[in-house]
Amino acid sequence: MSTQLIKYEAACRALAECKSVDEVKTWADKAAAMQAYGRMAKDKTLEVDAAEIRIRAERRLGEMLSAQKADGGLNKGKLKQGPALVSNEDGKSAPKLVDAGISYDLSSRAQKLAAVPEAEFEAELAAKRERDQKEGARVTARLEKAGERELAKAKKQRQPEPANDADTGQSIDELIAEIQKENEQLHAQLKAMEADDTKAELRKALLQRDHAIRQQSEAMDKAHKSQDREKWAKRQLMRCGKAVGEEDPDKIAAAVEAFVRQYRKAA
Repeated sequence: MSTQLIKYEAACRALAECKSVDEVKTWADKAAAMQAYGRMAKDKTLEVDAAEIRIRAERRLGEMLSAQKADGGLNKGKLKQGPALVSNEDGKSAPKLVDAGISYDLSSRAQKLAAVPEAEFEAELAAKRERDQKEGARVTARLEKAGERELAKAKKQRQPEPANDADTGQSIDELIAEIQKENEQLHAQLKAMEADDTKAELRKALLQRDHAIRQQSEAMDKAHKSQDREKWAKRQLMRCGKAVGEEDPDKIAAAVEAFVRQYRKAA
């Protein structure tokens, strides 16, 4: 748990030191992946920390976007050049938001977060953490055990964690690489879940096929019985026709009726 707290604090320091928009955007994306992983692994602490890192990254992004408006657009950094949204003071085109993978909604949300006073921002994050922790405390014992099992699996796959409680000693690139590794593990688990879903669908299809075969067999049995009844009825009809001297199946009924009328008249 202390190592996880160190990672959280190191990520916050790294965000504060970011100089370009694409760096901050990378942190926001990785934090979103960590948040999803924490939710799936039932690791509430990881999920809450990752959510705060994502929110802080978006706020930092908003601060940079707001600050760079006065300079004529986004920080060029590693961004590609394209048709200008705005122009710099020297008349050169500034990079577009889309070049950094920043949507209009993300830009708008980030700048709104940046406009919140720092004291209010920190108070809201603290309140959110308290609510999330209370919600996590209501998780059932069965789900907690499942989460512990998944965390144990994930821990075996990770590299040994640094024991220094003061600082991880990791560079920004190393932190990003570690987050990327956790993101890949998340995708692998999602693929495994998709495979399980495919097996379930296949089993369902087999059951449906077996049901259809049973229905077809029952229908064939009914058809055979119907044919047998029809043959029996035809034999009985021909016997009646033979008794009244008529062999044409279409005329046997009329011949039998005529025979009955004569019999009644004679009686």
